[in-house]
Amino acid sequence: MPRSSREGLVDATNGDFDFMQAIQDGVDAVSRNWLTWILGGALAGMAVGASIVACIVPVLVVGPAIAWGFTRYVLDTLDGEADWTVMFTPLQRLGDVWAPMAGYFVLMALIGLPPTIANQVLGFAMDAPADPMMAAAVTGVMSMIFSLLWGFVTVRFLPSVYLIVERNRGPVDALAEAWELTATCWIKLYVFQVVMYFAIFAAVLMCILPAIPVGMVFTAALASIYRQLTGPPPLPTA
Repeated sequence: MPRSSREGLVDATNGDFDFMQAIQDGVDAVSRNWLTWILGGALAGMAVGASIVACIVPVLVVGPAIAWGFTRYVLDTLDGEADWTVMFTPLQRLGDVWAPMAGYFVLMALIGLPPTIANQVLGFAMDAPADPMMAAAVTGVMSMIFSLLWGFVTVRFLPSVYLIVERNRGPVDALAEAWELTATCWIKLYVFQVVMYFAIFAAVLMCILPAIPVGMVFTAALASIYRQLTGPPPLPTA
């Protein structure tokens, strides 16, 4: 049964996902593509870094295109051995991919504003306190609590970037559809996100090197969750 009456929305397979299957898919995707993942990721990072060094305008052009290509690559790793050059193909068709991805980044930045505003308000409220250490502790705890609570909202939008890349949704439609897709599994998705952050943080504490494969696995796992919620990818058009 459709999960939404909105025309064009993807119907989730069952409104749920398998936590361990997502992790297994992530491990499999990385294990068969680890070399191209590192090589392509490094080159993509260098391209974005070079555009930043050049000036702000190139990164505004290159950044969304590379993000689109990297997302496409991650989805392809779920299907088998992926071609790392797909990360750079969007640069050849900026007219098709730039606006949706740039719009997505703008909307996500706006969605992420409330915690930032709350932190600023707390900072002003605690200005020149009698006990600076206590004020700093209270501000830190309140900021963390608010950010965690707001995470219950932002986690609903996690599938949106994949909808833009794989199903050609516009940024607004992608966010709306992602909200619908996660309507019955958002708590489970939130737990997954917390586990992901703690796993990466623990890997960083061990050494920066383990954090790389851990981050790769969880990145692919998120793509697997999207696929579980939406079903198989659409067939390519002729």
